[in-house]
Amino acid sequence: MIVKRMHEMGVRSEHAYMAAFTSIGLTVAAWVTSLKAEPGTGLARADRWGIFVGEWAPTFFGLGLALSHYEQQDGTLTASVHEFRERREASREGLVAAVSLVVPAQAGTTAHPAPMASAPSKSSRTTTTFNGS
Repeated sequence: MIVKRMHEMGVRSEHAYMAAFTSIGLTVAAWVTSLKAEPGTGLARADRWGIFVGEWAPTFFGLGLALSHYEQQDGTLTASVHEFRERREASREGLVAAVSLVVPAQAGTTAHPAPMASAPSKSSRTTTTFNGS
C-alpha cells in the first residue's frame, strides 16, 4: 500500500537506491564534520552522528527493492531481467539464423551440404588382444 502510493507519486526504485548511496556518503561526512566541528565532545558524539545517518541506507535499499518488485509486477521497470533475456535469446536466434543461411547457388548448380562422417561400422573395427606373457 505504501509502496504503491510512493510509485503513484513518482518515486522509483532508482531514486531509493540513489538515496541509499548518498546516505552512505553522508555518514562519512557527518562523522568527519562532527569530529572536527565539535572538538570538545570527542569521538563518541561523532560516532553517534555517523551511526544515525548510516541507519538510513538499509531503509532506502529496502524501499528500492520493494519499489523494484512493484515496478516489475506493474510492468513499469525500465529494463527488467526478462527484457534482457528476451533480447539475448533474440540475438542468439538471429545469429543462428544468419549462420544457417545457405549461400545462394549459382544458376544451374545446386548446393548440397557436405556429408557427415559416420562412425566406423562394427565389422570394420579391429581388435587387439594383449598377451601378458
